[in-house]
Amino acid sequence: MGLQDVVEVAKKVGGENHRFRYVQTPYNIIMPEVFLEKWQEVKQEDGKTTKETLFQAAKSLKINVITTSPLAQGLMMQVPLATEIFKCINLGAKHIQFSRSAPAQALISRYFL
Repeated sequence: MGLQDVVEVAKKVGGENHRFRYVQTPYNIIMPEVFLEKWQEVKQEDGKTTKETLFQAAKSLKINVITTSPLAQGLMMQVPLATEIFKCINLGAKHIQFSRSAPAQALISRYFL
């Protein structure tokens, strides 16, 4: 079941003014699928179905994305990143900056709150 399917269920239950507005998902350097993989099927206005990333699908469906687990429950503290990446010395800060560095068009929360 994709995000659009869940939105359709919310509309059936709560009408057009349903209160389903957020999804939560892990996003970090070892789990970048929500940003990179086009696995969400979304029906366009012309009736065609396209495959989009979760971030893209959420944006078109006006659903906010809350990302979690930037350090993968501490596992990321064992995955080194070069100091040149994100200009941070602290390894944890580098990994958190990775999660924060998704392009602005993917960070949709500020648009639909």
